[in-house]
Amino acid sequence: MTLSSRILTAVSATALLAGCSTPVPQVLQAPEVPPAFTGPVAPGAAIWPAADWWQGFGSPEMTSLVTTAEKDNLDIEVAMANVLQAQANTDIQRSALFPDFSLSSTATRARSPGTNTTITTSTGT
Repeated sequence: MTLSSRILTAVSATALLAGCSTPVPQVLQAPEVPPAFTGPVAPGAAIWPAADWWQGFGSPEMTSLVTTAEKDNLDIEVAMANVLQAQANTDIQRSALFPDFSLSSTATRARSPGTNTTITTSTGT
């Protein structure tokens, strides 16, 4: 075995072992968040915005629109699912724009009586 083939074998084995290694899973730490917001609150203060905030405009047309929207808009979850599906399809289509890598390697060692050892290596990408 010549020096260059030994080096090639060592480099190939190191690359193979490095490619098979996986990092140790990290433990997620809890975020440092105060248990409650401690800002000043006026006693008896109203929650803002109120559940019927649009009625402060005094517009019957606005009240009618909000009432119709609350009554007829039952498919917001379907719309959100469609948006998520469209985003996923976009990600799938964009994946074709990124490079694709593959690596293969073979090694053969043959020894015949009365001759030198023959080592053949090939690497494909």
